[in-house]
Amino acid sequence: MDTTFSQPGPVPMQHLQQQPQQEELVAAPACIRQFSAKGTDSVSLSASAAPGGALKAAHAIALEQQAQQQQHSQQPQPLKEAAAARHIRAHLSRPAVARSLLHHLAKGFGVQLRGDVATNEVSTAKYTLLTFLPVNLFEQFLRVANLYFLLMAILQLIPGLSPTSWFTTVAPLVFVLAVNAIKEGYDDVHRHRNDSQVNNRKVVLLSEQGDAAHQLEVYWKDVVAGDLVKVRAEEEIPADLLLLSSPDPDNLCYVETANLDGETNLKIKYCWSKFVGGREVQDFQALAQDWTIGYEAANEKLYVFDGYAESAKLGKQPLDINNLLLRGSVLRKTGWVIGLALNVGRDSKIVRNMTKAPRKITQLERNMNVLVFVQFTALVVFCAVLAGLNQWWSLRHSAPAWWYLQSQDVYPELPPGVSAFFVSFLRFLILLSNMIPISLYVSLEVVKVFQCTLLLNSDRQMYHKDTDAPFVCR
Repeated sequence: MDTTFSQPGPVPMQHLQQQPQQEELVAAPACIRQFSAKGTDSVSLSASAAPGGALKAAHAIALEQQAQQQQHSQQPQPLKEAAAARHIRAHLSRPAVARSLLHHLAKGFGVQLRGDVATNEVSTAKYTLLTFLPVNLFEQFLRVANLYFLLMAILQLIPGLSPTSWFTTVAPLVFVLAVNAIKEGYDDVHRHRNDSQVNNRKVVLLSEQGDAAHQLEVYWKDVVAGDLVKVRAEEEIPADLLLLSSPDPDNLCYVETANLDGETNLKIKYCWSKFVGGREVQDFQALAQDWTIGYEAANEKLYVFDGYAESAKLGKQPLDINNLLLRGSVLRKTGWVIGLALNVGRDSKIVRNMTKAPRKITQLERNMNVLVFVQFTALVVFCAVLAGLNQWWSLRHSAPAWWYLQSQDVYPELPPGVSAFFVSFLRFLILLSNMIPISLYVSLEVVKVFQCTLLLNSDRQMYHKDTDAPFVCR
């Protein structure tokens, strides 16, 4: 914007009384815009311009700018690029969901196939029947002690190498692994039970395949994106829903989000204005036929939602977080609501915020790992020194006079050399492996199981009578 000012000329004495009024009139149009044909702005102001015309022009331009601002505020804000990642349409009849053998096999490994219809089923368990053994063993061998005992067991199983029996190491190691696996499996069974209780809750859908009232009762796990879901008072929201209708005269509802953010105060959610009076399936025929809902990709942001509703006749209408009912929130002080399922199952915001079941590592275990590493380092040094001394003694007593002490030159009794040093090192490593006692770990596992099952879980002072909830050690 270019602005130029001209220096006013000398004022005659006879016009002194008129000068203040003229200065006031001339000073008023200080922001006059002259719009060019290309839309660029250039401003030129001169004190010699006609005062009355300049004031009228300034007033007209101010009115034009105000009208443009009002028009811009009434237009829907452009949707962010990430918000148009998904597009769905409401359906009044449920789509067919294939459940092939390949689907169930992939589900056993915790994998969802690309061609499958995403359902509302949620799993917080750590293992499946197919992944329990490999995953559990992998996690257990992350412990330094278990890895050490596995190495000793492998060395003892080599024929002719071990001076002791392999059973003394393998049997205690299997016992430790089995006890840990049983504990992990027990905890994961409870996770599967909790998941089953949540997935098998029932919710009402508005569908042409339903009863006389066009209502179909299904499990939570069978809800898919595009379903019209009806939630009653004091019920939990089964998926992330776009709020369409409620019986409230102000077209709103109240939800409690304590399961999401811990806040017990009620939050207000507003219906999307086009279908606030809908109650039956036929009231949403236009929604299924004419409207497409576009919204952002699944994410974990609980307080942000960008979306729009688009129709060929009415164009785009913006949607925000105030129109979204999040899974896990509870409907309060409202008889019922009807919503369109958007994010279901793993894509819902509450599931996106869940963390996987962690591997439990106590401070005692961390300290034991450090001690095992230090002891193993010392053991390696001792074995190397002993193997070297063994080679020195063999070389010193290799004369014919010591024929009864000489080796047979057959594995594992090799003549002095690098191979004999390596074999002697491994045999000393097996022989002195009791420097790290496996019986200590067996005792620790027995003590932990005893404390959890017989002491803590049976503590009457840790029992909550009102909810019939005992203490559960996991």
